[in-house]
Formats: sequence, C-alpha cells, structure tokens
Amino acid sequence: MNRKHSDLRAYGVELEKQNTVFDEIDDIITKMRCPKRKTLLPFQNILLCNQSFRQLLQYLKETYSTDELS
Repeated sequence: MNRKHSDLRAYGVELEKQNTVFDEIDDIITKMRCPKRKTLLPFQNILLCNQSFRQLLQYLKETYSTDELS
C-alpha cells in the first residue's frame, strides 16, 4: 500500500476509522502469540502502544477539554 502524506491524519482526527485499524492490528498480533510463552515477544509491544494511544487521547480529552480534542 502506497499512501501520500496528505492521506495521513493524527490519531483522533478520524477516530472510528483509526480504532478499527488498531483493533485489526491487535487481533492479528494477539493471534501470533507463542502458546508456551507467558510474556509478549518484542514485536508484540505494538499491542501496548495501541492501548497507550487510546488511553492518552482519553486522558487529554478529560484533562484539556477543548474543541480540538472533542
């Protein structure tokens, strides 16, 4: 997939679409877990990053409530 930079949006601008992509990525990465391991493999840290983006946006909305973050 080849995208132009003008197609890129900051997280939260197209929230529903972006969360759908995060959900799909999370599902794929979760299914890649090794059955005998209790911890994530290094590449699976993307799961933590995706969750962090969601939590950070919620925190910013609650803490700095403005029209830009709504």
